[in-house]
Amino acid sequence: MLVPISALAATAVAATLRVPGDQPTIQAGLDASAEGDTVLVAPGTYTGEGNRDLDFGGVDRVLLSEAGPEATVIDCQDDGRGFDFHSGETVASRVTGFTVTGGNAPGIEGGAAFQCMDSSSPTLTKCVVTGNVDASGIYCSRSSPILIDCAIEGNSGRFWGGGLFCDYYSAPIVENCTIIGNAAGGLASFHSSPIITNCTITDNYDAPKGAGVYCLRGAPTLIDCTIANNSADSWGGGVVCVDGPSTLINCTIVDNSAGLDGGGLLCDFGASPHLINCNVSGNSAVWGGGGLVSYDTCSIALTNCTIVNNTGGDGGGLRGCCGSSVHATNTIIWGNSPNQIDYQGGSVSITYSNIQSGWPGEGNIHADPLFLDPIGADYHLRPGSPCIDAGTSSGATGTDFEGDLRPWGAGWDIGADEYTGVGIERFEPPIFAPRTMLAPAYPNPFNPSTTIPFALAEAGGVRLAIYDLKGALVRILVDGPRSAGLHAVRWDGRNRVGLVVPTGVYVVRFEGGGAREARRLVLVK
Repeated sequence: MLVPISALAATAVAATLRVPGDQPTIQAGLDASAEGDTVLVAPGTYTGEGNRDLDFGGVDRVLLSEAGPEATVIDCQDDGRGFDFHSGETVASRVTGFTVTGGNAPGIEGGAAFQCMDSSSPTLTKCVVTGNVDASGIYCSRSSPILIDCAIEGNSGRFWGGGLFCDYYSAPIVENCTIIGNAAGGLASFHSSPIITNCTITDNYDAPKGAGVYCLRGAPTLIDCTIANNSADSWGGGVVCVDGPSTLINCTIVDNSAGLDGGGLLCDFGASPHLINCNVSGNSAVWGGGGLVSYDTCSIALTNCTIVNNTGGDGGGLRGCCGSSVHATNTIIWGNSPNQIDYQGGSVSITYSNIQSGWPGEGNIHADPLFLDPIGADYHLRPGSPCIDAGTSSGATGTDFEGDLRPWGAGWDIGADEYTGVGIERFEPPIFAPRTMLAPAYPNPFNPSTTIPFALAEAGGVRLAIYDLKGALVRILVDGPRSAGLHAVRWDGRNRVGLVVPTGVYVVRFEGGGAREARRLVLVK
């Protein structure tokens, strides 16, 4: 009896091959495996031929360490690179749990630890990329890898992007990664559109421009990132944007420095960055634009930003010239030295903002913003701040830099923070026409209970449930119809059987009115 080939394929079971148990080297394990197989690598330091310049050969499979990156090291010993993806591998090709060090690619364009070329887009998770030289730690060209929970630290590139270099129409996704202490800068994006989320980009150095992030053309997006303590020899200690759009949302750009201009951010040659809910503070530049500088027909858009305590020769907060433009709404520019704004040529349009010493424009004010602790760099608004409810809804987003609901009160606040009355013992719902959404729990962190508010634009079914970080259901709080309007549900920190759950992070998930949202809750005992 003949069995169809499709039936045989359907019954195929992925195999697990062990290194060095089944195969002596990592490359031998890869070569012996088939699509969908897992190559499981025992703890140890792997060196020499067969353990560097590793090639998946266009076959999607999983390379996994048994004990994580601390115990499983690929040491290239200054001779070649760690991995070379160049044959169209997809995100189903996975590398998890390795330290890759000692990579050296002199005379070779690309990455010393990982190189992804020509539509090769593997998934790299829980990897440590450190101590690689003469090329970027990770390099991608015309490829879109996924990087999750990786540490890219202490590498030394040539010109830009010593940590991560995205080149030629690449679109990598980078989440929960650290890019720290790399020479020639942390991250470079040329003609590419990476999405960088919840990453820490700090202490990178020895770059002529853009020591933290250097964007040349393309359309990179950074969300919930911290860009701090980076140092550029000349321009843009934190971020440089050149000739293209960039979007920064809920980012913290602090304590960066530039030898010339743009301590926090510099845009040049027609760039058009948009900063939303960003905190730009404590940055410095020798010449000008301690916080931000805009040159040569650039256009910077600022929405609900806080630009404070930056220093520069001119325009401590903001400097611009040469036909560039700035459009700011709901933004605080305060406490910068020697002045707030220095603009010579071009245009400045500022509305519904708080500018020290004042600035012409609809809705603008000039009054002490009453930050919670400006000396300690805590720029949350205090009760009574003139920025509360003083902003405009035009162009504003629905949340602030921490994810708190906007508006929380009679109107939108000015600055990156939306005042929610943190510290008040009772829950005070926001005053606004309800729309379907999950609002921030209060208090959070909490002990022993927290209140979870949500709103429905119209009556309908609602499911509100608590999960742990592994996705296991802890408790269902609401599962049924609710009327239109504001609602609040208390969670007492107990599970479905009434037992108190342990200290940790939990997720509340809301489904209702066609919306699905989730927020984190932190229980502290």
